[in-house]
Amino acid sequence: MSQGKTTEPNKLRNICCQILLGGSSRYIAQRLNCSASSVLNYTARLRYAGVNSLDQLNALSDVQ
Repeated sequence: MSQGKTTEPNKLRNICCQILLGGSSRYIAQRLNCSASSVLNYTARLRYAGVNSLDQLNALSDVQ
């Protein structure tokens, strides 16, 4: 259940980049100061959206 927290677009993009580069959720969470469960949530959202590469991620705007 969402707690109403938001993530800045730049931080979210950094998290997604690290996911696509193959970082572990624990490593990404520690490095970017967020929870590992948030990283797992973003991983699932990337997969659902079909984003599998940095090129695909970079093609998205921050509004999407």
